[in-house]
Amino acid sequence: MALEVNTYFVFYDIAATKLRNKLVKIVGGYGNRFQYSVFICQLTKPRKEELEGKIQDYFVWKRDLEAKNDKLALESKFDSVCILLACKQCRAGAVSFGRPLNFDETTVVV
Repeated sequence: MALEVNTYFVFYDIAATKLRNKLVKIVGGYGNRFQYSVFICQLTKPRKEELEGKIQDYFVWKRDLEAKNDKLALESKFDSVCILLACKQCRAGAVSFGRPLNFDETTVVV
């Protein structure tokens, strides 16, 4: 039986370039960049859980780095990452201005 694949938006706000680049490498392995801080990912439940685990590990690494650098800690105080399910009905009603919003452009990784 094939695993169900769902579409997710992964968006983030990471202030420090070094931290942001590390997160982009992680999320980029699961989907395609749609905008500067937004990825569209086609994920099965196990892949979504794997991505969540890697993002949790990233925040542990980030916290350890910030503990050694007060300036970095202050700069990245409000950093966040969000994974949002985009159901079929929501995708059908989506509107994009400028670059077309194409949910089929992402690669499904099982």
